[in-house]
Amino acid sequence: MSLFDKAENKAREAAGAAEQTYGEATGSTEHQIKGSIRQCAAQGCDTLNSAVDTVKNNPLAAATVAAGIGFVFGYLVGKK
Repeated sequence: MSLFDKAENKAREAAGAAEQTYGEATGSTEHQIKGSIRQCAAQGCDTLNSAVDTVKNNPLAAATVAAGIGFVFGYLVGKK
């Protein structure tokens, strides 16, 4: 994730916080909800980009974790 992407996500998160605060100050539930959604979306993008970078930097570890999760899921679903 580039520095520009990080800055963009932080700006979106700040815009969401500002809109939420505006909604609280004016009593507008609509703005509160929209602000919260913007904040969560920005945080989600940031988390997703971090996860993608981690997988790119450590592909073997990521594949091992994915295989482990698949094994456990298969065991739980296949158990009768």
